[in-house]
Amino acid sequence: MIRLVLILLTAVIAVPAAVLLFASSSAPGAWGAPGAPLAWGAAFAIIGYVVDRSRPDNPIGRLLQVAGIGSAALEVFYRVGVMLSGTSASPLGAIGALGPSWMWMIPIAALFHALAIFPDGQLLSRRWRLAVIGLWTGAVLAFLGFFFGPSDVPGFSNPLEVRSLDSLTTALQFASYLFLQISALLVVISIIIRFRQATGDRRLQLKWVVYASALNGLVIVVVEVIFRLLVPRFYQSATWLVSLFILFIPVAIGVAILRYRLYAIDRLVSRTVSYGLVIGLSVAVYVGAVFLLRAVLPGESDLAVAGSTLAVAAMFNPARRRLQDTVDRRFNRGRYDAEQVVASFAARLRNQVELGSLTGGLTGVVTRTVQPASASVWIRQD
Repeated sequence: MIRLVLILLTAVIAVPAAVLLFASSSAPGAWGAPGAPLAWGAAFAIIGYVVDRSRPDNPIGRLLQVAGIGSAALEVFYRVGVMLSGTSASPLGAIGALGPSWMWMIPIAALFHALAIFPDGQLLSRRWRLAVIGLWTGAVLAFLGFFFGPSDVPGFSNPLEVRSLDSLTTALQFASYLFLQISALLVVISIIIRFRQATGDRRLQLKWVVYASALNGLVIVVVEVIFRLLVPRFYQSATWLVSLFILFIPVAIGVAILRYRLYAIDRLVSRTVSYGLVIGLSVAVYVGAVFLLRAVLPGESDLAVAGSTLAVAAMFNPARRRLQDTVDRRFNRGRYDAEQVVASFAARLRNQVELGSLTGGLTGVVTRTVQPASASVWIRQD
C-alpha cells in the first residue's frame, strides 16, 4: 500500500513539474541547471522504487522515494512562481514563489535518514534515533517557520504570514538550521563508525556511499570557493557540475544495496584520484608556464599559451601513468598485487619449457590473484 501511494505521488508531482518546466524552459533554474530538482527527484524516485521492489524489508527505498517526491515538488512550486512572477499580488503566485522555502528540508531529511540506516535499514544502536528525530524535527520547524513567517523572496509577500508571530517564526527557522546541522553531523559520524567496523561486502557498500558523498563535497567546494571567488563569470555555468554530480548519490546507494558491480569501487576510486591529481598538476603547470613565458617573452602572449599547451600535452600521459601506479598501490592494492604476480609469471614463461612447472606456476598465479576455493589445470590429451 505504501509503495502504491509513493508511486502515485511521484506521478502526480513529476508530470506537472515536467509540463511546467517545458512551459517556462527559457527561465533560469532555481539553482544550477534548469530542471535540476526534477532530475534529482526522478533519480531518487526511480532508484528508490527499484530498491524497494528488490529489498521490501529495507526502508531506504521508500526514503529515497520521499526525497524524490520532495525534490520534484520544489520544481513545481518554483515553476509556478516563475510563470506568475508578473502577478506578485496573486496568492497563487506567492505560494509558488515561496513553496521551495517551505519544503526544501523534506528531501534533505529523507536523504540523511536513509544514510543513517544505510545499508541494512537499521540504526547503529537505539541511541542514534536522536539523529533521525533531529532531522525530521528540523524539517517540521522549517516548514512552520517559513510557512507562517515573512517572505524571503523579493517581490512576493507571504499571504499566510502571521505578523504577530514574526519573532517566533524567525526563531523556528534558526532552530531548524541548528537541528539539521547537528543531526547531519551525527549521521556522518555514524557512517564513519560503520565504515571502521565493516568488513567484506558491507565495507564495499559503504565505500560507494562515502565515495559519492566525498566527490560531491569536493565539487561543491571547488564551485563555491574557486569559481565564485576567483572566476565569478563562470560560476553559474559551474553550478551545472553540482547538479550533475548530485545524481551520483542515489546511483551509489542503489548500486551498493543491490550489489551491482560492487567490487568496481576500488578501481573507480583509484581512477578518480589519479585523474584528479593529473588534471590539477596539468592546470598548475599550464598556469605557471604561461606566467613564466610571458615574463621571459613580453608581448608574445600567443607564444606563451602555445608553449604552455605543448608542455602540458607532453607531460600528461607520463604523469598519468606514474600517478596511476602510485594511487593503485594505495587505493587498489589487490589489483596492483595481481598485476605484479601476472607480470612476474609472464616473465618466467619466456624461459620456461617444462610442462609441470608451467602448470604449477599457472595454478599458483590463479590462486594468488583470484583466490578461488580450489584450482587445478586440465590438459586435453590428443
